[in-house]
Amino acid sequence: MACNLQADPPNPTNFKGTTGDSVSLTVKGTAGTARMIAARYAGSNISTNPATFNVQAGSQILSLTFDNDTPGDLTQLLCDDGSLLFQFPFDHNDPNIFFIIRGA
Repeated sequence: MACNLQADPPNPTNFKGTTGDSVSLTVKGTAGTARMIAARYAGSNISTNPATFNVQAGSQILSLTFDNDTPGDLTQLLCDDGSLLFQFPFDHNDPNIFFIIRGA
């Protein structure tokens, strides 16, 4: 099954999807053990590990809070098909990342 999110340039934290499609996101560290400890989409708390939601119409904020036992570890956000959506060096002083999901 293909990922229901695609890049929405120019910002690497912007994605687009079809309104109503289901999305499931996981996280993994490349050297350490990573996990999501909180997730919100369109103003509501959602599950974590995986973070699951249905794409809503318009531009909605997805807020993910991560933890990783290895500071600076290159951490990867993966779609349900295993494709890489975003990667970042984990910073325990700034564990939150905000994404804009545009549903159409």
